[in-house]
Amino acid sequence: MLQTVYKKGVKITKKAFNPINDRIIRHPLLPKYCLTIQPQLT
Repeated sequence: MLQTVYKKGVKITKKAFNPINDRIIRHPLLPKYCLTIQPQLT
């Protein structure tokens, strides 16, 4: 569980988000905020 407090409204660049975006799997019948992020392959 994360213990860090993050500021609201902080955004990351598309370039920084692309590696995460490639691992996001959205459920077709659930709202857009219901998603699974696959673990990183090392």
